Amino acid sequence: MGIMNLKKDYEYFTSIWEEKGEKKRIHTSKAWDGRAGDWGKELEKKEDFQESMDKRVMAAADYLRSHGILGAGSEVIDIGCGPGRFVAEFARTAGHVTGVDISGKMVELGQKRAEECGVENVTFIAEDFAEMDVKALGWEKKFDLVFASITPALGTMESLEKSMDICKGYCFNSCTIKWEDELEKQIKKNVLGIEEGSGKTSFGKWFYSLLNILWIKGYLPETSYYKNDKEERIKADASLATYYARSLSRDLTVSEEMAEQIEKYLIKIADEDGYVIRKYERWQGWILWDVRVRMPRL
Repeated sequence: MGIMNLKKDYEYFTSIWEEKGEKKRIHTSKAWDGRAGDWGKELEKKEDFQESMDKRVMAAADYLRSHGILGAGSEVIDIGCGPGRFVAEFARTAGHVTGVDISGKMVELGQKRAEECGVENVTFIAEDFAEMDVKALGWEKKFDLVFASITPALGTMESLEKSMDICKGYCFNSCTIKWEDELEKQIKKNVLGIEEGSGKTSFGKWFYSLLNILWIKGYLPETSYYKNDKEERIKADASLATYYARSLSRDLTVSEEMAEQIEKYLIKIADEDGYVIRKYERWQGWILWDVRVRMPRL
């Protein structure tokens, strides 16, 4: 393959990475503060939500530890750390873990989680990673692991490159590659009048594009996959309706009209106790690469 073809391929995959089908999302601190409120309630009240999240956290931590990462003395950063579940778990064996998130409310959840887990070797920063001056912070080649899971924080090539600039060891990125929810499909069809093929997700190309970007840049990315599937009986209420309204609108803010329509439908199909069956299957693609090993191809 010629250099010109590689350059064209690189331009193609970087355009996918920066587009991601996410044009309708609004990634502001205010929007994510609102989402943090929802997560806080779910983490406090819904054991299934906690269990699902904790399983995902442990799976990633076990994977990284099996590669000799997260050991004593290691410096770790979680970009787009959300409610801090990964930060708290990584801190059990790592030297120090930094969590960065655009939302101050998310950071508050992270600090609370760290306190509950009894870990003190953590630092949380409420700031947009894309706007951070990592050179001024002295972060260049600072971290042994730069971790990012399902976050728009690295949604540009500039922020992706910045994440590698602060790494002196491994980078890890997790993307959702399949998200199939039977109840969501019912809502799409019966409330919104939309019928689509199964397993579609705006995140699928993130994994595909990042893998190719890294390969063309000369890295040797390792891939792995994590599956989370479940069938559960869940209360048909306003909270569930808002969740699906947000998911279907692909936005962090939702219209009251859509949420109300969905809630009415959920109540209509609920059993006599007001519950519906929710069955879903989610796959995540994991990419791990060592920034110290590179064979430039361009």
